[in-house]
Amino acid sequence: MLVLSRRLNQSIVIAGEVRVTVLAISSSRVELGVEAPRHITVDREEIHLRRQQCRIPAATDDPGEPQ
Repeated sequence: MLVLSRRLNQSIVIAGEVRVTVLAISSSRVELGVEAPRHITVDREEIHLRRQQCRIPAATDDPGEPQ
């Protein structure tokens, strides 16, 4: 795992396509903004796991495409 430190309004870029920006910091949480192309699905981990378990297609998935 790569661990990075960022301050408020600073970003990291993943694969040249996904930008993650620190939007707010409080004592119990950090708010992140994620900018990604429409073909990249961005989910919270618990939603990602639920989709995998239930085979629920993401909003960007093509319904006609075989799974």
